Amino acid sequence: MAVRGRICLVVLLGAGVVAANAGAVRQTTAPLQFYKVSVSITDTAVIVARDKNTRGSLSRYARGAEIDFRFNNRGTQPYEAELLTTGQDSEAVSEKTKAIATGQIGHLEVNFYYRSTFALQALLNGKKHGTGAKIEVF
Repeated sequence: MAVRGRICLVVLLGAGVVAANAGAVRQTTAPLQFYKVSVSITDTAVIVARDKNTRGSLSRYARGAEIDFRFNNRGTQPYEAELLTTGQDSEAVSEKTKAIATGQIGHLEVNFYYRSTFALQALLNGKKHGTGAKIEVF
């Protein structure tokens, strides 16, 4: 049984700022690039599958990306997966899945509309468990 969640992270700009810069705006990233990302949850860590933008242990995605995180619980306990902002310039936002039973798959769909840093972590009984994974939106 799959668990699904959805989060939309948006930064709203004042209408005056948008209007003043409308003529000078250039597109820096293609909107809504879609990625399916495999994530393993073990009893000790959250592990994001590596791709072409991964730098060391940092998973990186372009601003405007729409990501379907596919969590595979390989641990011995039912874990929730939580995504939260960690950037200093960002409002604290988090979203989590329902508990994912051992051997089961859960999904969390995310739209990254602004540049910041994020963390994916496992929760056991509502408390952080194990080592989380770092994410950067550039």
